Amino acid sequence: MTVKHHQSIEIQGADIGVARCRLAFDDLTATAANESIAWSALVTAHPTGASSVPANAYIIGAGVNIIEDFSGGSAATAVFDLGDAGNDDELLAAVDCFTGAKAAAQLTVKNGAYTLGTFEATAYVPLIDTTITADTVDNLTAGQAEFWIEYRAMTTDARVLD
Repeated sequence: MTVKHHQSIEIQGADIGVARCRLAFDDLTATAANESIAWSALVTAHPTGASSVPANAYIIGAGVNIIEDFSGGSAATAVFDLGDAGNDDELLAAVDCFTGAKAAAQLTVKNGAYTLGTFEATAYVPLIDTTITADTVDNLTAGQAEFWIEYRAMTTDARVLD
């Protein structure tokens, strides 16, 4: 079997997949220093692959690739968090995405408190939180990042073994 890049594969009753989305500076429209954006809204704006983490899945990884540093206005810093409504930085916490970040650490993998391998019985609903200092997020004029969450979705019914 030939497997293509970004294609889910099934291994012993589980699909390995990667949900992806992109965030560009012009997706940020709040006249505030902070904005949370639903992953699903970004998938619609910038389709790049699987749109979500399905129910009955184990999250096995997460990360962000800074494609273009975020900058503009009078912003002094910019950071990302990735999590859900219960804990907005459980997968990624305070990832620098401001001018110079791409050269320093273009690729960041899970650094939040989330325990990889946690079973999510319902679909995981990610949020990306962007915070800047000294300006509002709508004044950014450049920047783009791609986020991903790797998961193993169970394709068989769970059962308790006696």
